[in-house]
Amino acid sequence: MHIMLVKEKLIPILLLVVLNSLSLMAGNEMYVLVSKDIMDNAPVPGKPKANFSFICSNLEEAHNYIIDNMCGPNDCEIEGDITIYIRKGTYKQNHILWKATSPNHRLKIKSFENEEVIFDGKAPDGTLAQIFIEIANRKGRTNVWIEGLIVQNYANGIWFGNTIRDDNGNYFQGIQNSHNVIKNNVFRNIGNKHSNSYQESYSALGINNSYDNKITGNTFCHNENDKLNERKYRTNSLMHSIYLAHYSSRNIIKDNYFSNCSGDAIRLRNGCENNIIDGNYILLSGTLGFITEWYRTRKKYPNSTEEPSSGTVLKNNICAYPYPFSSEKTITIYRSNVNNGELNDRYIDGGNNFVIGGPF
Repeated sequence: MHIMLVKEKLIPILLLVVLNSLSLMAGNEMYVLVSKDIMDNAPVPGKPKANFSFICSNLEEAHNYIIDNMCGPNDCEIEGDITIYIRKGTYKQNHILWKATSPNHRLKIKSFENEEVIFDGKAPDGTLAQIFIEIANRKGRTNVWIEGLIVQNYANGIWFGNTIRDDNGNYFQGIQNSHNVIKNNVFRNIGNKHSNSYQESYSALGINNSYDNKITGNTFCHNENDKLNERKYRTNSLMHSIYLAHYSSRNIIKDNYFSNCSGDAIRLRNGCENNIIDGNYILLSGTLGFITEWYRTRKKYPNSTEEPSSGTVLKNNICAYPYPFSSEKTITIYRSNVNNGELNDRYIDGGNNFVIGGPF
C-alpha cells in the first residue's frame, strides 16, 4: 500500500503523519519517490516490506515534504534515515537550498535502480540556473549522500555551503557541513560557456568549510567558462570541476574522471589541509596545472587573511594534456598559488602519478 498526497486528493494526512512518526521513533528508514508519474507504484528497491511515504513529481517538493513531515522541532533536523529515489526522466530544476540534514542520520538522494535521471538547469531564454543544490550551513555534520544523478546546464553544480566573510573581510574558519558523499554522478555542461549570457560560474562541485567528505566515481566533463565578466576579464580560468575552499580538510577525492575543464580540474584555496587526491583520470583540463592551490597572498593583497594550504596527498593520478584553449604549453600535475607569487609547494607526492604532455 502506498500512502501519498496528490494535489486533487488528500489521502489521510493524519494517518500519514502518525505512521511517519512511529517509523521515525523506531529508527526505521523512510522512503520518498520522485517520479514523472504521480501514481507510480514502484516498490522500494531491495525492501519488499517497505512503502514510499510520499510520491511527488520533483525534488523540491520532496524536500519541502521532508521539512514539513519528517523533521523534528530542532531546525529542519531529520529524525531518521531517509532515502529519496528518483525515477528516470529529465527534471527542470532551479536552485534548491537543502536544509533537511542531521548529524546522526543519513539523507540520500539516488537514482532509482540506476535509471537515467537528468537534472537540467537551462531556462527557455538560454540562461542557466545559478546552482543545482546548496547544502545549508549546519555548523557541523550533515550526512548528505547524492548518487547516480546527471547534473547539466547549471552555472554551478552542487555546493557544500557558501563563502562566509565578516564585516572585516575575515573568512569563517569553522565547519559548515561534513561527512557527505558524492558518488557516481555526472556533472556536464556546467559553466557560463553553456549560457547565452555571462553568469558567475566557479565550480561543478564547490566545497566550503567542509570536512571528511568522499567524492568518488564521478564524471566531470565540459565544465567551462568562455565569457567576459563586467570588468572585461575573461573567466575561462575561474571554472573548476572541484573547488575546495576555506579550511575544507580531510576530504577524499578518488577514482573520478575529468575532461575539458577550462580552469583546473581540482583547485584548493585558503587553509585546506590534509586532503587526499587518489586514482583520478584528468584529460584536456587545466590552465596552469591539473591540480592547483591558490590564495590571496599578503604580497599581492596586503590586507589578506587567507592562508596557504598544505598536506595535499597526490597518488595514482593519470593526467593528460591541458585544456585545448589554454595558452600554457607546459602543464604540471600540481602548481601552487598560480599567478599570485609566493609559490608554496606543500603537497605530498604519494607516488604512481603519471603525466602526459608536461612534467610532474
